[in-house]
This record gives sequence, structure tokens and C-alpha cells, in this order.
Amino acid sequence: MRRSLSILALFLLVALAAQAAGAQTTTGRIVGTITDQATGGGISGADVWLEGTRVHALTRNDGRFVLVAVDPGVYTLRVVRIGYGDRETQVTVIAGEATEVNFALELKAIDLDEIVATGYGTSSRRQLTGAVSSISGDELALKAAPTVTISGALQGRAPGVQVLTASGLPGVGTSVRVRGTNSITANSEPLYVVDGVPVTQGTSSSDPTQNPLVTINTNDIQSIEILKDAAATAIYGSRGANGVVLISTRSGGELGNVVTVESSYGVQDAAKTIDVLNGQQYRQLRNEAMVNVGQLPQYTDEEVSGASSTDYPSLLLRSARQQNHSLTLSGSSGGTQYLVSGNLLEQQGIVRGTDFRRYAGRVNLERDFTDRFRAGTNLHITRIRHNLSQVENGQLAGNSRGLLAAMVFDPALPVRDENGEYNKQAVLGEFVNNPVATVNELIERRNETRVVGSLFGEYAFTSDLRLHNRFAVNFWDAFNPFYAPSIIQEGFQSNGSANVWQGRSTELLNETFLTYDRADVGPGDVTLLGGFTFQESDFNFTNVAAADFLVEDPMWNALQGGAQRPTVSSGASDW
Repeated sequence: MRRSLSILALFLLVALAAQAAGAQTTTGRIVGTITDQATGGGISGADVWLEGTRVHALTRNDGRFVLVAVDPGVYTLRVVRIGYGDRETQVTVIAGEATEVNFALELKAIDLDEIVATGYGTSSRRQLTGAVSSISGDELALKAAPTVTISGALQGRAPGVQVLTASGLPGVGTSVRVRGTNSITANSEPLYVVDGVPVTQGTSSSDPTQNPLVTINTNDIQSIEILKDAAATAIYGSRGANGVVLISTRSGGELGNVVTVESSYGVQDAAKTIDVLNGQQYRQLRNEAMVNVGQLPQYTDEEVSGASSTDYPSLLLRSARQQNHSLTLSGSSGGTQYLVSGNLLEQQGIVRGTDFRRYAGRVNLERDFTDRFRAGTNLHITRIRHNLSQVENGQLAGNSRGLLAAMVFDPALPVRDENGEYNKQAVLGEFVNNPVATVNELIERRNETRVVGSLFGEYAFTSDLRLHNRFAVNFWDAFNPFYAPSIIQEGFQSNGSANVWQGRSTELLNETFLTYDRADVGPGDVTLLGGFTFQESDFNFTNVAAADFLVEDPMWNALQGGAQRPTVSSGASDW
């Protein structure tokens, strides 16, 4: 008996060792050395990380680094060290193997004469005393994987700026914290200023579709400056209390005419999935739960063994395409600079029924009419369409949506019954709606149009004294329809339900300021600025819902056909 137990223990140890060895081969690692290109010596304290992940390490005194527990795949490895130029390369990680990557960094002095925008003026970095982070447009460009939104492009690129994404839906917003979270209930998002025009304030809404920068094409950006200290409040008042993000778009700076065409296409897939129970395991677990609370099993042994299985999460996921196409005409001639650009970006979500599409056009024109007078215009028009198929809400059981609903839905219940109709609900303590029916049939959209245009002129009385005037219009229009047909649970009890929310906002801005700038005053220089700003805003909305349709084909286009009208509301505000 003792020998049998010893043999059994030996087999268990061997099995555990084999299992541990197998587990070790599911990931790989990256090793290497970061050296100085001039001296060949190792560089300590360099930050090495895989873009798009949390895997990173700092180099040791000899320049060596190790990234462990890296999932197999292709990554972009990036190295950053103050005083050196950044380096990056693509690296392929293979399970159970170590991939070696070595970098030689070139010394790069910090450019103290770089011009930085600081609100109504500019300053060289040498003279800058405020807390400002500056990012060039080239740093935002990801040619292989185009960035959909500017806020997402800020991740990891601005020291002291926290960027968090709360959802994986395409085109959703991010939470940007420049000066931390200043309030538990109020808005802590920064003010966004594009080409001198305060366009929008970040929203404190928990709805991830509320994205203030979704309409801006990242290819048009020349630079981004983030004002992080009290100077932002001094310039923009209380709106700048949470910081200010200044966005400058490109202009035609090169002589002659330049035509730029950029095009990319890619496919996205879920890197990992969570295993869920099959039909037999689910019913067996239900029986155990009933017995544990002193009740009879819910299913017989035959019902357990004969249960069918549907993998609902896999039915919601797909290989999603992403494409980005841009055409830009720019140039400079005879005192005139121009840029005309057009962009189409489309991104499907890996969850069926979700996608994001943006059409953007921009015209930037500037001309020196005389040695003293120059004028120009900036015009930006964007149209976006966002399909949501209900937003993930992070809740469980009966309130869950999307993938969370698919993970808790009864796997023994097929998508459709014997009559070909959707099985609308499953019971798991609470009623859970069929997630496949929801993504296939429910329609929830966001349609937005934004037009931002400005005219500006500047007259130089002397080389030191300049008068600047700007007039701008910021127009925003939204049309957000919703429709749940009667063949799915969301519209079953109401015989189809529809809702339309429409909103419109118009802002007018006029700014006039006088600047005196002289560089030879004693040992230093003097800059004086004075002026005034006038801004007017008008917003209105209408929300109408209807249900119980005799004919469902028109969806939200004939709300008068609904016998029930549970919601009719409207409102307006101005300042």
C-alpha cells in the first residue's frame, strides 16, 4: 500500500512538473542591451516598453534589460532616454523563446529654441517658465495603425498627463487628466483649443461615446501643447482650471506644391478570449447551485447529458477591418501658404454591430498682402457615423450588454427556437436578453457633423507692435436614432420601440488683442499683451420616443405611427 502511494505521489509530481513546464512555454521574453552610439557603453535608466501593452523595464547600469511574460505576437518595441534620440523597431515574440534586441542610441540635445504655443502667443522653450508639454504631429502619426482620436494618441506621450480608455468600442472617448481629478462630481477634463478657437470642453460623462475630439483628423496636426499650470487659468479663465490642450494644424510651409497620399488597411482580432461553460457544464452547475440552497436539481441527468452548446461570445466576435485614406495638397508661393486635405477613416469593432466612420476635410489658407498686413482662414468640416449596438456598461446579469451578456447567457439555449425565431431571454436568477439577437437587429447610432471656421487678420504698426483679430464659428449638429424591433426582447413587449435625439449647438467667437514684443530691453526682453474676447453659445435639443407600431418598416422615420409616446422632451440653453 505504501509503495502504491509512493508511485502515485511520483506520478503526481511528474504531472505537476510537466504542467509547469508547459505553462512556461506559453509566453516568451525579450532581452537586449542599450548602448551609447558614440562610446559603446551601456546606458542605464532607459525606458523600454512594448507599445499598446503594460510590459516595460528600465535598463540596468550595464544597459541590459529583460521583458518577461510576453505573449507571442508582433510588437513595436520603443526605447526612450532623456538626452538621446528615441528608437523603435518591430519584434516578433515566440512562445518559450528569448528574442534579443539591441539598440545604439544617438545623443540628442534638448532644443531650447523650439517655438511653443502658449495661448495667445508663442515662446521659445529657453524662455518658457510655465509647465507645458509639447508633442509634434509626427509623434502622433502611427502609419501602420492609424490613430482614431487625438486623446488616444496622447497616451504615453505627455509627461504628467493621464489618459484612460474605458471601452474598446471604436471611436469612443477617453478620460484625460492634466491636473489630476479636481472634483468627485464635477468635470475634471481639460479645455481643447484648435487653431486659437476654444472648440470644446472635455466631458465628465461616463458614456464612452461622448468624445470631444472624435471629429479631428490626427493627420492634420502640426503640434499639441498642453498647459498644465496656473497660466492656463490666467489665459482662459475657469474653463482652463483643468488644463488646456492647444492643437495647431498644419499649413503649407514648403515652396512649390506638394501632393501627399497616405493609405492603410489592416485587420483587428481579439488577442485573448475568456473560456465559458458549455451547455452540459452550465446545467450541472445550476443543479449544484439548487442543491446547495436546499432545493431539488433543476435538470435531470438526461437533460444534463443531452444539453446542446452555443458559444455566445464567439458569435459576437469577428475579424474587424480598419482603413485610413488621406489626400493632402499643400504649398507656398508668392507670400501665400495653403493646405487642402481630405480624409476617410473606417474602423470596425471586433464586436459585431459596432463600427466608426469619419469623413473630414480641411482648408488652411494664409497670405501676406503687404509687409505689414497678413490674413488667413481655417475651415474644418467633419461628418461621423457611429454604430453602437448598445454600449458596454460593465454590469452583470440582467443589466449586462454586449460581451458580458454573452458570457452569462445560457449556453444550452440556442440562438433561435425550432420555429426560427430568436430565443429572446434566458433565466439566470434574472432575465438576460439574447446578445446575438441584440447585435444583429438592434440599431443605435450617433451621427455628428461639426464645422469649425475662422477668419483672422494681423496688422503690424511697427516691428514690435501688432494688432490681431479673429472671428470664428463652431457649429455642431447631432442626429442619434435608436430602434428595437419586436422580434427581439428590447422591442418585444412594446411591439417595436424607436427614439430620436437631435441636438444643435452654434458658437460665435470674436477676439481682438494688441501685442508689444521687444527683445532688446536691457538684459532681457518684454512682451505685453492686452485685448478682449467675446464668445456666444446657443444650444437646443429635441428627444422623441414612440412604441407599439402597426408597421415597423419606417423605424424612427415615422414616430407618429407609434400608439405609445412615452417620451417627448426638448430644451435649450445659451450663454
